[in-house]
Amino acid sequence: MRPGAEKHLDSAGVDGGPGTTDEVRGGLRRADAAPLLAIVAVQIALFAWTIGTASERGLIPFGGLGVYYDGSFYIEIAKSFPLPYGPDALDYTSHAPGYALLIRAVKSVTPGGWVDWGMAALLASWIPAVLASVAFWVLCREVGLEPLLPTLVFAFANPRWLQLAATAHSASPAVLLAVLALLAYYRGQVGRTALWLSLGTLARYPTLLSTAAIGFGLAVPHLVSGVGARAVAATLRALPWRKLSLLTAPAVALAALNLYLYAIVPDFPGVWAAHAPFWDTPLGLTVPFSAAFEEFSKHWNRAAGQVLLSLGSLVVYAAATLLAFWRSERRHWMLGAWVGVVLLFHSSLSGTHSFWEISRLAILAWPAAVLVFWLRFRGRRLVGLRAHLAVVPACAALAACGLWFAQHNIGWAMLAQDKSESLSRLRSDEPHFVNFRAERERQPR
Repeated sequence: MRPGAEKHLDSAGVDGGPGTTDEVRGGLRRADAAPLLAIVAVQIALFAWTIGTASERGLIPFGGLGVYYDGSFYIEIAKSFPLPYGPDALDYTSHAPGYALLIRAVKSVTPGGWVDWGMAALLASWIPAVLASVAFWVLCREVGLEPLLPTLVFAFANPRWLQLAATAHSASPAVLLAVLALLAYYRGQVGRTALWLSLGTLARYPTLLSTAAIGFGLAVPHLVSGVGARAVAATLRALPWRKLSLLTAPAVALAALNLYLYAIVPDFPGVWAAHAPFWDTPLGLTVPFSAAFEEFSKHWNRAAGQVLLSLGSLVVYAAATLLAFWRSERRHWMLGAWVGVVLLFHSSLSGTHSFWEISRLAILAWPAAVLVFWLRFRGRRLVGLRAHLAVVPACAALAACGLWFAQHNIGWAMLAQDKSESLSRLRSDEPHFVNFRAERERQPR
Protein backbone atom coordinates (compact mmCIF):
# COMPACT_ATOMS: atom_id res chain seq x y z
CA MET A 1 0.00 0.00 0.00
CA ARG A 2 1.30 3.47 -0.82
CA PRO A 3 2.31 5.60 2.16
CA GLY A 4 -0.49 7.82 3.37
CA ALA A 5 -3.13 6.16 1.21
CA GLU A 6 -6.65 5.79 2.54
CA LYS A 7 -7.85 2.24 3.17
CA HIS A 8 -11.22 2.90 1.60
CA LEU A 9 -9.49 4.09 -1.54
CA ASP A 10 -7.16 1.12 -1.81
CA SER A 11 -9.36 -1.90 -1.20
CA ALA A 12 -8.34 -4.71 -3.51
CA GLY A 13 -10.53 -5.32 -6.49
CA VAL A 14 -13.61 -3.63 -7.86
CA ASP A 15 -16.77 -5.73 -8.16
CA GLY A 16 -14.64 -8.83 -8.40
CA GLY A 17 -14.08 -8.49 -12.14
CA PRO A 18 -10.93 -9.55 -13.97
CA GLY A 19 -7.98 -7.23 -14.04
CA THR A 20 -8.89 -5.55 -10.77
CA THR A 21 -5.95 -6.58 -8.64
CA ASP A 22 -3.02 -4.42 -7.68
CA GLU A 23 -1.17 -5.77 -10.72
CA VAL A 24 -2.87 -3.25 -12.98
CA ARG A 25 -2.46 -0.34 -10.57
CA GLY A 26 0.35 2.17 -10.69
CA GLY A 27 1.69 4.80 -13.03
CA LEU A 28 2.90 4.71 -16.61
CA ARG A 29 4.91 1.78 -17.92
CA ARG A 30 7.24 1.36 -20.84
CA ALA A 31 4.64 -0.70 -22.69
CA ASP A 32 2.19 2.20 -22.42
CA ALA A 33 4.26 4.45 -24.68
CA ALA A 34 3.06 3.10 -28.05
CA PRO A 35 -0.72 3.14 -27.41
CA LEU A 36 -0.57 6.48 -25.60
CA LEU A 37 1.48 8.08 -28.37
CA ALA A 38 -1.02 6.73 -30.90
CA ILE A 39 -3.96 8.23 -28.97
CA VAL A 40 -2.19 11.58 -28.64
CA ALA A 41 -1.19 11.61 -32.30
CA VAL A 42 -4.75 10.89 -33.44
CA GLN A 43 -6.12 13.59 -31.14
CA ILE A 44 -3.69 16.21 -32.46
CA ALA A 45 -4.42 15.17 -36.05
CA LEU A 46 -8.17 15.56 -35.43
CA PHE A 47 -7.64 18.96 -33.80
CA ALA A 48 -5.44 20.18 -36.67
CA TRP A 49 -7.82 18.86 -39.34
CA THR A 50 -10.78 20.52 -37.61
CA ILE A 51 -9.08 23.91 -37.41
CA GLY A 52 -7.42 23.66 -40.82
CA THR A 53 -10.64 22.80 -42.60
CA ALA A 54 -12.60 25.52 -40.81
CA SER A 55 -9.96 28.19 -41.45
CA GLU A 56 -9.81 27.27 -45.14
CA ARG A 57 -13.58 27.46 -45.47
CA GLY A 58 -13.71 30.73 -43.54
CA LEU A 59 -10.77 32.26 -45.46
CA ILE A 60 -8.94 33.22 -42.27
CA PRO A 61 -5.47 32.26 -40.96
CA PHE A 62 -5.11 28.98 -39.08
CA GLY A 63 -4.47 30.76 -35.79
CA GLY A 64 -7.39 33.07 -36.45
CA LEU A 65 -9.75 30.37 -35.13
CA GLY A 66 -8.28 31.09 -31.71
CA VAL A 67 -10.34 34.27 -31.35
CA TYR A 68 -13.74 32.64 -31.92
CA TYR A 69 -16.16 31.55 -29.23
CA ASP A 70 -14.69 33.20 -26.11
CA GLY A 71 -11.11 32.99 -27.36
CA SER A 72 -10.78 36.75 -27.85
CA PHE A 73 -11.78 37.31 -24.20
CA TYR A 74 -9.12 34.96 -22.90
CA ILE A 75 -6.51 36.42 -25.26
CA GLU A 76 -7.05 39.96 -23.97
CA ILE A 77 -6.83 38.72 -20.39
CA ALA A 78 -3.65 36.84 -21.31
CA LYS A 79 -2.12 40.02 -22.69
CA SER A 80 -2.76 41.80 -19.37
CA PHE A 81 -0.57 39.51 -17.27
CA PRO A 82 1.33 39.61 -14.92
CA LEU A 83 -1.54 41.52 -13.27
CA PRO A 84 -4.56 40.20 -15.20
CA TYR A 85 -7.63 42.22 -16.11
CA GLY A 86 -7.63 45.97 -15.44
CA PRO A 87 -9.93 48.92 -14.76
CA ASP A 88 -11.58 48.59 -18.20
CA ALA A 89 -12.04 44.81 -18.04
CA LEU A 90 -15.43 44.68 -16.32
CA ASP A 91 -17.08 42.59 -19.06
CA TYR A 92 -14.14 40.18 -19.07
CA THR A 93 -14.37 39.25 -15.40
CA SER A 94 -16.90 36.51 -16.20
CA HIS A 95 -13.99 34.55 -17.66
CA ALA A 96 -11.62 32.78 -15.25
CA PRO A 97 -7.90 33.62 -15.56
CA GLY A 98 -6.43 30.10 -15.61
CA TYR A 99 -6.80 29.38 -19.33
CA ALA A 100 -5.64 32.93 -20.11
CA LEU A 101 -2.50 32.34 -18.03
CA LEU A 102 -1.82 29.18 -20.02
CA ILE A 103 -2.21 31.15 -23.28
CA ARG A 104 0.30 33.67 -21.98
CA ALA A 105 2.71 30.87 -21.04
CA VAL A 106 2.47 29.25 -24.48
CA LYS A 107 3.03 32.61 -26.18
CA SER A 108 6.02 33.37 -23.95
CA VAL A 109 7.88 30.10 -24.53
CA THR A 110 7.52 29.97 -28.31
CA PRO A 111 10.76 31.17 -29.94
CA GLY A 112 10.94 34.18 -32.22
CA GLY A 113 7.28 35.10 -31.88
CA TRP A 114 6.26 32.72 -34.68
CA VAL A 115 3.11 31.82 -32.73
CA ASP A 116 0.55 34.63 -32.62
CA TRP A 117 -2.02 35.01 -29.87
CA GLY A 118 -4.66 33.04 -31.76
CA MET A 119 -2.37 30.07 -32.28
CA ALA A 120 -1.29 30.29 -28.64
CA ALA A 121 -4.95 30.05 -27.60
CA LEU A 122 -5.39 26.91 -29.72
CA LEU A 123 -2.24 25.27 -28.37
CA ALA A 124 -3.30 26.14 -24.82
CA SER A 125 -6.41 24.05 -25.48
CA TRP A 126 -4.74 21.19 -27.37
CA ILE A 127 -1.90 20.54 -24.90
CA PRO A 128 -4.03 19.97 -21.78
CA ALA A 129 -6.51 17.93 -23.84
CA VAL A 130 -3.87 15.36 -24.80
CA LEU A 131 -2.35 15.45 -21.30
CA ALA A 132 -5.83 14.71 -19.94
CA SER A 133 -5.82 11.46 -21.92
CA VAL A 134 -2.47 10.51 -20.41
CA ALA A 135 -3.70 11.36 -16.90
CA PHE A 136 -6.91 9.40 -17.50
CA TRP A 137 -4.86 6.37 -18.54
CA VAL A 138 -3.04 6.50 -15.18
CA LEU A 139 -6.36 7.05 -13.37
CA CYS A 140 -7.77 3.89 -14.95
CA ARG A 141 -4.84 1.91 -13.62
CA GLU A 142 -5.34 3.44 -10.18
CA VAL A 143 -8.95 2.20 -9.93
CA GLY A 144 -8.03 -1.25 -11.21
CA LEU A 145 -8.89 -0.99 -14.90
CA GLU A 146 -6.93 -1.96 -17.97
CA PRO A 147 -6.60 1.54 -19.42
CA LEU A 148 -6.64 1.22 -23.21
CA LEU A 149 -10.35 0.94 -23.99
CA PRO A 150 -11.69 3.37 -21.36
CA THR A 151 -9.08 5.92 -22.44
CA LEU A 152 -10.23 5.54 -26.05
CA VAL A 153 -13.78 6.20 -24.88
CA PHE A 154 -12.67 9.23 -22.87
CA ALA A 155 -10.65 10.70 -25.74
CA PHE A 156 -12.96 10.02 -28.69
CA ALA A 157 -16.48 8.99 -27.67
CA ASN A 158 -17.81 12.41 -26.66
CA PRO A 159 -18.52 14.43 -29.84
CA ARG A 160 -18.59 17.71 -27.91
CA TRP A 161 -15.19 17.09 -26.32
CA LEU A 162 -13.51 17.13 -29.74
CA GLN A 163 -14.99 20.52 -30.61
CA LEU A 164 -14.16 22.03 -27.21
CA ALA A 165 -10.61 20.70 -27.15
CA ALA A 166 -9.87 21.72 -30.74
CA THR A 167 -11.00 25.32 -30.32
CA ALA A 168 -10.29 28.09 -27.82
CA HIS A 169 -12.13 26.99 -24.67
CA SER A 170 -11.22 26.71 -21.00
CA ALA A 171 -12.69 23.18 -20.96
CA SER A 172 -9.38 21.45 -21.76
CA PRO A 173 -7.32 22.73 -18.79
CA ALA A 174 -10.36 22.32 -16.51
CA VAL A 175 -10.88 18.68 -17.57
CA LEU A 176 -7.15 17.93 -17.16
CA LEU A 177 -7.21 19.32 -13.62
CA ALA A 178 -10.41 17.40 -12.89
CA VAL A 179 -8.75 14.12 -13.94
CA LEU A 180 -5.70 14.94 -11.81
CA ALA A 181 -8.02 15.65 -8.86
CA LEU A 182 -9.74 12.28 -9.31
CA LEU A 183 -6.35 10.56 -9.50
CA ALA A 184 -5.15 12.26 -6.31
CA TYR A 185 -8.39 11.34 -4.55
CA TYR A 186 -8.03 7.66 -5.37
CA ARG A 187 -4.44 7.79 -4.15
CA GLY A 188 -5.62 9.23 -0.84
CA GLN A 189 -3.80 12.54 -1.47
CA VAL A 190 -6.42 14.97 -0.20
CA GLY A 191 -4.07 17.95 -0.23
CA ARG A 192 -3.23 17.43 -3.89
CA THR A 193 -6.90 16.90 -4.67
CA ALA A 194 -7.67 20.29 -3.12
CA LEU A 195 -4.79 21.88 -5.05
CA TRP A 196 -5.96 20.55 -8.43
CA LEU A 197 -9.55 21.59 -7.70
CA SER A 198 -8.37 25.06 -6.68
CA LEU A 199 -6.46 25.48 -9.94
CA GLY A 200 -9.43 24.03 -11.81
CA THR A 201 -11.75 26.58 -10.20
CA LEU A 202 -9.46 29.36 -11.40
CA ALA A 203 -9.56 27.84 -14.90
CA ARG A 204 -13.32 27.26 -14.98
CA TYR A 205 -15.45 28.40 -12.08
CA PRO A 206 -17.90 25.42 -11.97
CA THR A 207 -14.99 23.14 -10.99
CA LEU A 208 -15.79 24.31 -7.47
CA LEU A 209 -18.85 22.04 -7.59
CA SER A 210 -16.66 18.94 -7.60
CA THR A 211 -15.39 19.82 -4.13
CA ALA A 212 -18.74 18.69 -2.72
CA ALA A 213 -18.37 15.30 -4.42
CA ILE A 214 -14.87 14.81 -3.01
CA GLY A 215 -16.10 15.76 0.46
CA PHE A 216 -18.94 13.24 0.09
CA GLY A 217 -16.46 10.56 -0.92
CA LEU A 218 -14.27 11.23 2.12
CA ALA A 219 -17.28 11.15 4.44
CA VAL A 220 -18.96 7.96 3.16
CA PRO A 221 -16.67 5.43 4.94
CA HIS A 222 -17.29 7.20 8.25
CA LEU A 223 -21.09 7.34 8.15
CA VAL A 224 -22.65 5.59 11.15
CA SER A 225 -25.77 3.54 10.49
CA GLY A 226 -28.93 4.23 12.42
CA VAL A 227 -31.21 7.16 13.08
CA GLY A 228 -31.53 9.67 15.85
CA ALA A 229 -29.31 12.09 17.68
CA ARG A 230 -26.78 9.46 18.78
CA ALA A 231 -26.15 8.26 15.23
CA VAL A 232 -25.75 11.82 14.02
CA ALA A 233 -23.35 12.65 16.83
CA ALA A 234 -21.32 9.51 16.20
CA THR A 235 -21.08 10.34 12.51
CA LEU A 236 -19.93 13.88 13.24
CA ARG A 237 -17.23 12.58 15.57
CA ALA A 238 -16.06 10.03 13.00
CA LEU A 239 -15.76 12.41 10.07
CA PRO A 240 -12.18 13.25 8.95
CA TRP A 241 -12.49 16.97 9.68
CA ARG A 242 -8.85 17.80 9.05
CA LYS A 243 -9.00 16.36 5.55
CA LEU A 244 -12.39 17.90 4.89
CA SER A 245 -11.02 21.28 5.90
CA LEU A 246 -8.46 21.05 3.10
CA LEU A 247 -11.34 21.08 0.63
CA THR A 248 -12.10 24.68 1.50
CA ALA A 249 -9.09 25.66 -0.64
CA PRO A 250 -11.04 25.99 -3.95
CA ALA A 251 -13.60 28.28 -2.30
CA VAL A 252 -10.78 30.33 -0.77
CA ALA A 253 -9.13 30.60 -4.21
CA LEU A 254 -12.38 31.84 -5.76
CA ALA A 255 -12.93 34.30 -2.90
CA ALA A 256 -9.38 35.62 -3.32
CA LEU A 257 -9.98 36.15 -7.05
CA ASN A 258 -13.20 38.02 -6.27
CA LEU A 259 -11.38 40.28 -3.79
CA TYR A 260 -8.67 40.96 -6.36
CA LEU A 261 -11.26 41.89 -8.99
CA TYR A 262 -13.18 44.06 -6.54
CA ALA A 263 -9.93 45.94 -5.91
CA ILE A 264 -8.89 46.60 -9.51
CA VAL A 265 -12.15 46.67 -11.54
CA PRO A 266 -14.62 49.48 -10.75
CA ASP A 267 -18.24 48.34 -10.27
CA PHE A 268 -17.25 44.67 -10.31
CA PRO A 269 -20.42 42.76 -9.23
CA GLY A 270 -18.88 39.33 -8.55
CA VAL A 271 -18.13 36.53 -10.99
CA TRP A 272 -21.72 35.21 -10.95
CA ALA A 273 -23.31 38.53 -11.93
CA ALA A 274 -20.46 39.24 -14.38
CA HIS A 275 -21.96 36.66 -16.77
CA ALA A 276 -25.07 38.79 -17.32
CA PRO A 277 -24.09 40.42 -20.67
CA PHE A 278 -23.58 37.03 -22.31
CA TRP A 279 -26.85 35.28 -21.46
CA ASP A 280 -30.20 35.87 -23.14
CA THR A 281 -31.82 36.19 -19.71
CA PRO A 282 -30.31 37.11 -16.32
CA LEU A 283 -28.28 34.20 -15.04
CA GLY A 284 -30.27 32.42 -12.37
CA LEU A 285 -31.38 29.05 -11.02
CA THR A 286 -34.70 27.36 -11.54
CA VAL A 287 -36.30 23.94 -11.04
CA PRO A 288 -33.82 21.32 -12.27
CA PHE A 289 -34.39 20.29 -15.90
CA SER A 290 -37.41 22.59 -16.26
CA ALA A 291 -35.70 25.08 -18.58
CA ALA A 292 -34.12 22.22 -20.54
CA PHE A 293 -37.45 20.49 -21.17
CA GLU A 294 -39.10 23.81 -22.02
CA GLU A 295 -36.44 24.55 -24.64
CA PHE A 296 -36.66 21.03 -26.02
CA SER A 297 -40.45 21.24 -26.38
CA LYS A 298 -40.07 24.48 -28.34
CA HIS A 299 -37.23 23.55 -30.66
CA TRP A 300 -37.07 19.73 -30.87
CA ASN A 301 -37.63 19.81 -34.65
CA ARG A 302 -34.62 22.00 -35.54
CA ALA A 303 -30.86 21.82 -35.10
CA ALA A 304 -31.04 18.03 -34.97
CA GLY A 305 -27.34 17.56 -34.20
CA GLN A 306 -27.40 19.95 -31.26
CA VAL A 307 -30.67 18.48 -29.94
CA LEU A 308 -29.32 14.91 -30.06
CA LEU A 309 -26.07 15.96 -28.39
CA SER A 310 -27.90 17.78 -25.62
CA LEU A 311 -30.34 14.92 -25.02
CA GLY A 312 -27.54 12.39 -25.15
CA SER A 313 -25.55 14.32 -22.56
CA LEU A 314 -28.53 14.55 -20.22
CA VAL A 315 -29.25 10.81 -20.54
CA VAL A 316 -25.62 9.68 -20.19
CA TYR A 317 -24.89 11.83 -17.16
CA ALA A 318 -28.18 11.01 -15.44
CA ALA A 319 -27.61 7.29 -16.03
CA ALA A 320 -24.03 7.53 -14.72
CA THR A 321 -25.27 9.23 -11.57
CA LEU A 322 -27.74 6.44 -10.86
CA LEU A 323 -25.44 3.56 -11.82
CA ALA A 324 -22.67 4.79 -9.53
CA PHE A 325 -24.88 4.11 -6.50
CA TRP A 326 -26.42 0.85 -7.73
CA ARG A 327 -24.67 -2.29 -6.44
CA SER A 328 -21.28 -0.59 -6.57
CA GLU A 329 -18.47 -0.34 -4.05
CA ARG A 330 -18.96 2.59 -1.73
CA ARG A 331 -15.55 3.95 -2.65
CA HIS A 332 -16.93 4.70 -6.12
CA TRP A 333 -20.03 6.53 -4.91
CA MET A 334 -18.00 9.71 -5.14
CA LEU A 335 -18.05 9.36 -8.94
CA GLY A 336 -21.84 9.40 -8.94
CA ALA A 337 -21.83 12.44 -6.69
CA TRP A 338 -19.34 14.14 -9.03
CA VAL A 339 -21.45 13.56 -12.14
CA GLY A 340 -24.68 14.32 -10.29
CA VAL A 341 -23.67 17.65 -8.81
CA VAL A 342 -22.30 18.91 -12.14
CA LEU A 343 -25.44 17.79 -13.99
CA LEU A 344 -27.86 19.10 -11.35
CA PHE A 345 -26.30 22.56 -11.24
CA HIS A 346 -26.12 23.11 -14.97
CA SER A 347 -29.57 21.67 -15.63
CA SER A 348 -30.91 24.16 -13.06
CA LEU A 349 -29.71 27.22 -14.95
CA SER A 350 -32.40 29.48 -16.33
CA GLY A 351 -32.64 30.41 -19.99
CA THR A 352 -31.69 28.54 -23.12
CA HIS A 353 -28.22 27.46 -22.06
CA SER A 354 -29.46 24.74 -19.71
CA PHE A 355 -30.46 22.68 -22.74
CA TRP A 356 -28.58 23.89 -25.80
CA GLU A 357 -25.22 24.12 -24.04
CA ILE A 358 -25.51 21.31 -21.51
CA SER A 359 -22.97 19.17 -23.40
CA ARG A 360 -20.44 22.00 -23.05
CA LEU A 361 -21.35 23.28 -19.61
CA ALA A 362 -21.36 19.82 -18.00
CA ILE A 363 -18.17 18.59 -19.67
CA LEU A 364 -16.49 18.24 -16.25
CA ALA A 365 -18.79 15.26 -15.63
CA TRP A 366 -17.33 13.33 -18.60
CA PRO A 367 -14.22 11.72 -16.97
CA ALA A 368 -16.19 10.49 -13.94
CA ALA A 369 -19.06 9.27 -16.14
CA VAL A 370 -16.70 7.15 -18.26
CA LEU A 371 -15.27 5.57 -15.11
CA VAL A 372 -18.76 4.85 -13.76
CA PHE A 373 -19.87 2.98 -16.87
CA TRP A 374 -16.63 1.09 -17.22
CA LEU A 375 -16.48 0.04 -13.57
CA ARG A 376 -20.13 -1.03 -13.64
CA PHE A 377 -20.25 -3.00 -16.87
CA ARG A 378 -16.76 -4.24 -17.34
CA GLY A 379 -16.16 -7.96 -16.92
CA ARG A 380 -15.77 -10.90 -19.19
CA ARG A 381 -18.13 -9.35 -21.71
CA LEU A 382 -15.69 -6.46 -22.08
CA VAL A 383 -12.41 -8.31 -22.17
CA GLY A 384 -10.34 -9.39 -25.11
CA LEU A 385 -11.03 -9.24 -28.83
CA ARG A 386 -14.80 -8.78 -28.46
CA ALA A 387 -14.29 -5.58 -26.49
CA HIS A 388 -11.95 -4.13 -29.09
CA LEU A 389 -14.30 -5.07 -31.92
CA ALA A 390 -17.09 -3.20 -30.13
CA VAL A 391 -15.35 -0.22 -28.55
CA VAL A 392 -12.89 0.81 -31.26
CA PRO A 393 -15.46 1.12 -34.11
CA ALA A 394 -17.87 2.87 -31.74
CA CYS A 395 -15.20 5.41 -30.79
CA ALA A 396 -14.33 5.92 -34.45
CA ALA A 397 -17.99 6.50 -35.34
CA LEU A 398 -18.49 8.93 -32.46
CA ALA A 399 -15.28 10.75 -33.35
CA ALA A 400 -16.61 11.14 -36.90
CA CYS A 401 -19.80 12.61 -35.41
CA GLY A 402 -17.58 14.94 -33.41
CA LEU A 403 -15.80 16.11 -36.55
CA TRP A 404 -19.14 16.76 -38.25
CA PHE A 405 -20.48 18.66 -35.25
CA ALA A 406 -17.28 20.67 -34.85
CA GLN A 407 -17.36 21.88 -38.46
CA HIS A 408 -21.00 22.93 -38.22
CA ASN A 409 -20.54 24.57 -34.82
CA ILE A 410 -17.41 26.46 -35.88
CA GLY A 411 -19.20 27.57 -39.05
CA TRP A 412 -22.03 28.93 -36.92
CA ALA A 413 -19.54 30.76 -34.70
CA MET A 414 -17.84 32.41 -37.65
CA LEU A 415 -21.19 33.58 -39.01
CA ALA A 416 -22.61 34.74 -35.68
CA GLN A 417 -19.53 36.47 -34.26
CA ASP A 418 -17.83 39.52 -35.72
CA LYS A 419 -14.21 38.98 -34.73
CA SER A 420 -12.62 41.26 -37.33
CA GLU A 421 -11.08 43.56 -34.72
CA SER A 422 -9.68 40.62 -32.74
CA LEU A 423 -8.25 39.10 -35.92
CA SER A 424 -6.46 42.36 -36.68
CA ARG A 425 -4.85 42.35 -33.22
CA LEU A 426 -3.35 38.86 -33.23
CA ARG A 427 0.19 40.31 -33.27
CA SER A 428 -0.47 43.12 -30.81
CA ASP A 429 0.69 42.56 -27.22
CA GLU A 430 -1.38 45.38 -25.70
CA PRO A 431 -4.70 44.34 -24.12
CA HIS A 432 -7.81 45.96 -25.52
CA PHE A 433 -10.93 45.59 -23.38
CA VAL A 434 -14.35 46.35 -24.86
CA ASN A 435 -17.30 47.67 -22.86
CA PHE A 436 -20.06 45.37 -24.12
CA ARG A 437 -22.68 46.87 -21.82
CA ALA A 438 -22.17 50.32 -23.33
CA GLU A 439 -22.23 48.91 -26.87
CA ARG A 440 -25.49 47.08 -26.17
CA GLU A 441 -27.09 50.25 -24.79
CA ARG A 442 -26.11 52.19 -27.93
CA GLN A 443 -27.77 49.67 -30.22
CA PRO A 444 -31.27 50.66 -31.43
CA ARG A 445 -34.08 48.67 -29.88
